[in-house]
Amino acid sequence: MQTEQLTSCDNKLPRLEYYAPAGEAPDCSPIRSFPFTIGRVEPADLTVNSKRVSREHAVIESHEGRLRIRDLQSTNGTFLNGEPVDEAWLTDGDILTIADTEFTFLSGEEQSASVATQVMNESHGPESKPRPVRELIVGVRRMHELSVHRAINVGLRPIVNLNDEQIVGWSAYSSIDEPNTALDDGIVLESSSYLASSLRQIARVKSLKEFSKRQLTDRLLVRVNPVELEDIATLTSHLGRLADEVPEAITLVAILPGKAAHQVQNTEELPAVLEEAGMGLAFVSTVADSRQLLDFAGLKPSNVVMTAKSFREMSQRRASRRQLTAVLAAFLEMGCQPIADGITDDDDDWHVLSDLGFELAYRMKNIEELAVPTIVEADENEKQETDPADRAQSTRAEIAEVTARIRASWSK
Repeated sequence: MQTEQLTSCDNKLPRLEYYAPAGEAPDCSPIRSFPFTIGRVEPADLTVNSKRVSREHAVIESHEGRLRIRDLQSTNGTFLNGEPVDEAWLTDGDILTIADTEFTFLSGEEQSASVATQVMNESHGPESKPRPVRELIVGVRRMHELSVHRAINVGLRPIVNLNDEQIVGWSAYSSIDEPNTALDDGIVLESSSYLASSLRQIARVKSLKEFSKRQLTDRLLVRVNPVELEDIATLTSHLGRLADEVPEAITLVAILPGKAAHQVQNTEELPAVLEEAGMGLAFVSTVADSRQLLDFAGLKPSNVVMTAKSFREMSQRRASRRQLTAVLAAFLEMGCQPIADGITDDDDDWHVLSDLGFELAYRMKNIEELAVPTIVEADENEKQETDPADRAQSTRAEIAEVTARIRASWSK
């Protein structure tokens, strides 16, 4: 396929961009002259190496300042936003499907940035930066491909009893927990869209499957993003279905950031669903913020994961040590077991934690010794094949939903 690296592509030119499912940066095919032909072999301006592409498949033409796509009576047709077309006008963000290859059309016109600013800018002050429409499209397209192929990697961190170094539980994490900000995945993942919710559920399901496949026992902590609380019906449905798959030997625990405790308390459905499903509740909090969690004792969390820059340093400061000891005692009194995070596997660090009053901690390294890889690759058998037209229609709908969700959140 004749493309250029995006960094070398003139963004002022109209262009077709191709996004690989694996998540690499998009490739760019600038449209420098008209007519711009698309086909399987040269002298087409854009060649697509596929037997399903005709030798002369389609052409992009300029007419009175506008661009249009025209099918050249190809065998397998040309699709625009999931619909077969003989001829159609092109606008920013359109998804053009040639056989089984998808491209996103961008006009390169100045108004693209202004339209994107209205959609994506949180503030309109002098320091606000326009977010090109391409960034939203990149995020949605990448996340959509991850969802279709279930290409989310998962890993497991052991939780260890400091007294005997026995593993008493596991905490799941995945490749979508830290969005790729360079590719603007966070735009999608931090929205309350159905696409983002589905991705998080896929990560939880895959973590549970890996946990069960390795015949691990005790408890498994699975992450819930606070933004999921905005659609409590979907979240409770997802967690309920997840709980149905849990073997008897496993206790499933939903873990959220401590700042979400107030939201959870105001949401009657979630605690009720967790209790009915036999699931526990946990929070992640810094030592300083953990005192606030004590205000939500009614939620009865089974665990609180406490983080600190240096537990060793805290142990050497009388005031900090006294504060931490009091917080730990309060959690234990309410039946909540604290877990220390952010330490090394050094024996001295473990002794510091024991001396402070911790009984549990995340193990930081040597996970491979436990026969659990740091990252579990996506299962090829779980990948889903979808029709290009269906995929294009779904992506367009997801772009619209994510945009609407972001607009709604900023208007609150």
